[in-house]
Amino acid sequence: MSHALAPARLRLATVLLLLVVAASAFIVGFSASSATAENLCKSGELCAWTETFYNGSEYFLACPNAVAEFFPEARSAKNRCGYSVELGWEEGGVINWKVCMNPGGERPEPGRFNRARSHSGAC
Repeated sequence: MSHALAPARLRLATVLLLLVVAASAFIVGFSASSATAENLCKSGELCAWTETFYNGSEYFLACPNAVAEFFPEARSAKNRCGYSVELGWEEGGVINWKVCMNPGGERPEPGRFNRARSHSGAC
């Protein structure tokens, strides 16, 4: 009877080991990609992330000349444009422009936003 259970236990142990290895690789890859993504924001781009402090999925957009939309919403941003950029929230057809970033500005937690636009002059 114990001979019949041995292959099942071996398969279970193998599956558990593979799950641990896969989870470890995911965690290492996720933390490395978040740190790398923060440094990938290049000159001429408005960069935004779906989580605060430059975590989560990222957007790397050419600097907006018109209103840019973010779907899903974003929660942190860096301005690598040569001009100021405003961040806002649109709901019901009305945009509330709530945060302005000068060139080179960084906002690790400006609140949620789903719109951005160029802003003439300094913030």
